[in-house]
Amino acid sequence: MKTILTLASIALAVPLLVAQSTPSSQPISSWVQMTAAGAQLRVIVPNGSACPVARIHGKPLPLALRAEPEHASPDFPATCQVTLPSTAKHVTVDGRFMPIPGRVVRKIVVIGDTGCRVTGGEQQDCSQDWPFEKIASFAAAQHPDLVIHVGDYYYREKCEGGAKHCENWENWRRDFFDPAHNLLNAAPWVFARGNHETCARAAQGWFRYLDAADAPIPCLHAKSAAFLVPLQGLTLDVLDTADTPDAWLADRKLQSFQQDIKPLHVSTGTPQWIITHKPPFVQGFMNPKFDGKATESDPNMPGVELILAGHLHLFGSMNFGPDRPGQLIVGDSGTRLMVSASDLDKKLSAKNPKTMMENKSEIDGKQADVTMKGRFGYFILERATPTAKLWKGSFHGIDDTVMAHCTIEGREVHCAPAK
Repeated sequence: MKTILTLASIALAVPLLVAQSTPSSQPISSWVQMTAAGAQLRVIVPNGSACPVARIHGKPLPLALRAEPEHASPDFPATCQVTLPSTAKHVTVDGRFMPIPGRVVRKIVVIGDTGCRVTGGEQQDCSQDWPFEKIASFAAAQHPDLVIHVGDYYYREKCEGGAKHCENWENWRRDFFDPAHNLLNAAPWVFARGNHETCARAAQGWFRYLDAADAPIPCLHAKSAAFLVPLQGLTLDVLDTADTPDAWLADRKLQSFQQDIKPLHVSTGTPQWIITHKPPFVQGFMNPKFDGKATESDPNMPGVELILAGHLHLFGSMNFGPDRPGQLIVGDSGTRLMVSASDLDKKLSAKNPKTMMENKSEIDGKQADVTMKGRFGYFILERATPTAKLWKGSFHGIDDTVMAHCTIEGREVHCAPAK
């Protein structure tokens, strides 16, 4: 297999026109994200502005305008993009160096469920009780090689005038792009779509800016295409579970995962991690079993060792042993925490501030070692060498204190409170 982050050959992102008649203006936001075609540079510019010309190894690299999604609103600024050649080492936009996928990926930041919840029935204090910007800045200071966001970026669903979910650029900017600024510039990203980015909520911003496809998808029963991110000794399978019903039990969710992965012809020979928003294993964890069914007939998922998800607003891990992939949940990077998880954490912390929930429980029909922490934070995954099978994890709180340590090797996932 080729070396780390083997990218597709030099295929420029989209055969779209680059505006020449209007002067280029300073980018509003810029980042590098992983797609099926490789690493893609994206830049948001004001509507009517020309796409900027990046510089790669000192030579010009024009960006192309992404196609406008169907029924696009003029309130959203335009997006430009270009797929970077796999040989790229130095790329600048507006004189600023962009993070390029390196030959070594040893440290990964994981965040999820980051927006500030503002709805008709719930008002999170975005100035006092929304730590996403602080979390993103601490995570950026870790100098990661890759950032994974497991979904749910947009939560500002109440505004003057009562527009449905109030989706516009101003809210996308406040909810994600401004607070994530430091981390967007720290490393390439992998974006998973959350259930807050569905067509009934905030899909326009998702497909316009963050979806991995080369052009925005019209939002009619739309689903982001699954894609792979090949690392050295590991493959990430990025799947869209935004519209997956919460009531589905694990066996049905895993069957859906299999259907998404199958067209990718996964034969990398490396372990696979599924990156998605909704975790498959939840019945008996924070939710009761919907119909009392014990799921014992998981479909065979050879090569899949770990599922990395969010959706539940907490940090948690599940270890089932060799018969089922392990699961990590990182859904606590800004959005108001689950009340049940937060209350339990407060009770446990009153006795011992360094503790976390640790027990054995039946989850979707199989016994699991379970841990949970109802605190805001982000997660770091590190390995000693680019091909090491053992990953060490650390869960960091809003003051960057390490609250839990984890080890991930094969399907074994073990977490414990930091001492």
